[in-house]
Amino acid sequence: MDTLQTYRIFRKSQSNLLNRPYRLPRDWDNYLENKMPVKHREMLELITGFFNTEWINIDPEKYFDCGFELFQKKFSYNKFFDSRILKLYIEKDKIIKREWEIASEDINKSIDFIKRFMGKTPHRNDLSLIKQYCILGDGYRYPIKHFIENKISKYILVWLIMKRYLQLTEEELGLIPIIKENFRLYHTKLYGRPEIIRLLSETFEEKE
Repeated sequence: MDTLQTYRIFRKSQSNLLNRPYRLPRDWDNYLENKMPVKHREMLELITGFFNTEWINIDPEKYFDCGFELFQKKFSYNKFFDSRILKLYIEKDKIIKREWEIASEDINKSIDFIKRFMGKTPHRNDLSLIKQYCILGDGYRYPIKHFIENKISKYILVWLIMKRYLQLTEEELGLIPIIKENFRLYHTKLYGRPEIIRLLSETFEEKE
């Protein structure tokens, strides 16, 4: 990771706070050496070094997001190493890890449920189990019915939609407003966990 990458991530977090786009210098080296204030350059170089060494496991974007959450528009280079940022980052990281521990348990339970359910449900041998699960239904198609009944995880449903095993009608979307309203959020969270995506693909991927 170099200073330009760190700068880009910092400006992206700032842009999200201000809700306006940002631009990068055309000639980064010239800007860094001749136009950026010396103190700013020193802090940028210092924190870039930390992200490459002591803080190698820290996500720079999430770190800067914490800085802007704490200091809002006043967050800048001179506050990069404020101890409150790292404290907030660690607290949030613990919460996220705990949330995914629970979510992973729910996903595994959902996988087991689907396998058991389809094992007892008459289905064709020429189609994959998961494709048939998304086609069949009782009043409503099974994934929707089972999500409403709290038998499968929201992340299973999001994965089915993203893989296009499940293509929802407007009527079906109306039955699951929490998915409709938070789909992008759930999608971003799910695809930030490659081990979960791998598990779902290995378990349910179609065998042609």
